[in-house]
Amino acid sequence: MDKEQLVIEQNYLKKVLKEIKKQKQNYENVVFALAIKLIVMILGITGHAEMWMAVFADVGAALICVLNAVRLLSAKKAAK
Repeated sequence: MDKEQLVIEQNYLKKVLKEIKKQKQNYENVVFALAIKLIVMILGITGHAEMWMAVFADVGAALICVLNAVRLLSAKKAAK
C-alpha cells in the first residue's frame, strides 16, 4: 500500500490540512506583530510617535497575537 493511500484511507488528510491552516495563522501572528513594530519604529524615527505610543502599540499587538493563539488552542480542543 502506498503512503498516499494510507493517508487518504486513515483520514489523515483532514488533519494535515488543519495543521497547515494553523501554521498559516501562526505565521500571520508573527507578520502582524513585526509590521506593527516596524510602523511604530518608523514613526518614532521620523518624530511622529512618542514612547507611550510605542508601548501601547507593542502591548496591543502582543495582546492581539495572544488572543488569536488562544482562539487557535480552543479550536484545537473542540476538534478533539
